[in-house]
Order: sequence, then structure tokens, then C-alpha cells
Amino acid sequence: NDVHNLKRFIKSKILGASVDKFFRGTMSRDEWDDVWQDKSTALPEIFKESISFFKSVINRISKESIPFVIDMIFDGAYLRYMGSICEGTGINVIKTYVKTFQFIKGLEIMRRAMSLKIDMNFFNQYFIEKFDKGHVFHKLAKNTVWASEQTVRDVLVETHCNGSLQGLLSNVSRNISFQYEVATDNYLLDMLRPVKYIPFGPERVFGYLCGLAAEVFNLKLLLGGKVHRVENNLLRERLRKTYA
Repeated sequence: NDVHNLKRFIKSKILGASVDKFFRGTMSRDEWDDVWQDKSTALPEIFKESISFFKSVINRISKESIPFVIDMIFDGAYLRYMGSICEGTGINVIKTYVKTFQFIKGLEIMRRAMSLKIDMNFFNQYFIEKFDKGHVFHKLAKNTVWASEQTVRDVLVETHCNGSLQGLLSNVSRNISFQYEVATDNYLLDMLRPVKYIPFGPERVFGYLCGLAAEVFNLKLLLGGKVHRVENNLLRERLRKTYA
């Protein structure tokens, strides 16, 4: 939520649009001005660096491209931050979950860039470049057919992802809709089901928080769908699995 709020704040700051609502996060609305002015905040260093990077390139970006650049820079920072969490924990199930999450969400961002027909050099400069040169995203980005099925399979083997995830993404070279997000979110949640049987420890807490996020998403989807009179079948096929 803090990352969403950061992107909203910067877009409003640059484009002059007001922000009617921030998501609930760890930082108050008043703190975002301090972030922009490089004052001391609790924001992790990787995001402070990303703000400085954005400020350094803003004069080279057209107004129409600014929202996309903001998303690419800070989505990349978020995934790199998740990678640092992955390396910093000794809990195997959490490490595996975060590593898989990073790969799935990164691939999702790449496919979205493809659907928006964003220039590859543009995408490399603002999303890919900050990752370590050996990161799997560099290999995917260099693939001129935008992550063909065979390339994704090769990367899955390299990253030691298991066979069920390979099957899940086997048709990734085709057009991807909301079904990709539903399937991958469900896959991630299924990874954590065994931790429910661990009586104490960080695994149980981590699983509960991820499960809670899925439940809240479903609740928001249902309430929003009912308000806007979305058909029940359309809502049902977008619901994620529940953790409870």
C-alpha cells in the first residue's frame, strides 16, 4: 500500500492531479511531502534512490509517458525490495514464496508492457536496468518475442521453480487476461497452506497475513461489483481462493 501511495503522490505532484484517497499504509499522508523533499523518513533506501532517479530523468520524459515511467521505476524498486527480503530470511517457505512472487509479478509487468506496446529500450531503462545483470528479468527482457513459452520454461528451470508452476505458465506466450492473475495468486496462496499446521513461528504469521490480503481482495471485489452491478459470473471467475 505504501508503494501504491508513493506512486499516486508522485503522479499528483508532477501532473497536478489531486489524490482523493490513499490506501492505508505505514506512512501518513503528511509524510509524503518529506519523501519528495528528501527529508528523513522511514521509507526504505531503495525507494529513496528511486525517487532521486526519477527526478534525474523527468526532464527527458514526455508528459504522456510520465505515468508509465513512474509505474516502471517504482514497480521495479518494489520487486527488488522483495528480493532483498527474500535473501534476508532463513525461513525456507517464506524465501520460496517471495522469490516466486517476485518472478510472477515481474512477468506480469512485462506482459502488461507488451500489451501497451511500450518501447523495449524504454522498458529496459526504467524497469530492467536496476536489477542485477544476472537476474532472470534481464534474460526475459532480451527475448525479442517477449518471453516465449520456451524461454519461460528455461528460466523456470534455472530458478528451480517446480513443475506445477511450469504448467501454470505454459501458455504464457499467448494473450493473457485476468485469468493469469487469478491463477498465479491462487498458486501463491496454495504454497502457504501447509504453514497453517505450524503451531508457532513466523511461517504461521506470514501465511495468515497473505491469506488476509486475499480475503480482503475478494471482499473489495464483491462489494465493488455489487455496487456497479457486475454480473455474478464475471465476479465469480475473478475471485481468488480463500485461505481459511
